[in-house]
Amino acid sequence: MLNPLEDSDWEPRPQKKRRAWPFLLVAVALGFAAYRSGGAQAKFNAMVDRFYTKEARGLIRQATAQAKALGGAEEARDSESAGSVDIEPSAEAAKVWRIRVNAYDLRALKPVKGLSVTLRGGGKTYPPRTKGGAFDFDVPRLEDGGYRLDVRRNGRPARYIEDIADVPYRDHDDARRARDIDDLAQQEILHTPVRAEDVSGKLELPIAVLP
Repeated sequence: MLNPLEDSDWEPRPQKKRRAWPFLLVAVALGFAAYRSGGAQAKFNAMVDRFYTKEARGLIRQATAQAKALGGAEEARDSESAGSVDIEPSAEAAKVWRIRVNAYDLRALKPVKGLSVTLRGGGKTYPPRTKGGAFDFDVPRLEDGGYRLDVRRNGRPARYIEDIADVPYRDHDDARRARDIDDLAQQEILHTPVRAEDVSGKLELPIAVLP
């Protein structure tokens, strides 16, 4: 049997340094649990003093304080978000519909010369506030149905189509738009009533006017 005192080649093995991160992981879990449980804080401290070394106790208590601070910030955010609830404006608040009709020539992709647009509904006709491609209307909200667009070029009815497809007509190339014009010229175009369904009472409606 070797005697370390008699063997000159014998050297004591250096002790491995204990890593602190396992204690931190345990500390965060236990510390946060202790913070949540409130009254269990004293039991938690007693358990730490009994089973962990002085160095580990310091790490655990430090992590516990951090967990408590994080938990308090989380509760403050929850309380703040619970106290401020976004309330959408009621549809009743939009007594007036603000409707913008953006009109353009389907071939040239430019405003149409001599174009006039009015809205008809509720037995009345409403002229736009602005002209020149973008026609803005302020009209009373209708309980049922909607308004009808009256689109005229130089005083005569103009054929148009609502440009509300996923890929609008104005994004087609020249050749594709030429085919669109030929196809639409042979079809009966049906129009839906114009309503500002959004609670804000605002609507933007693009229309493509056929040549």
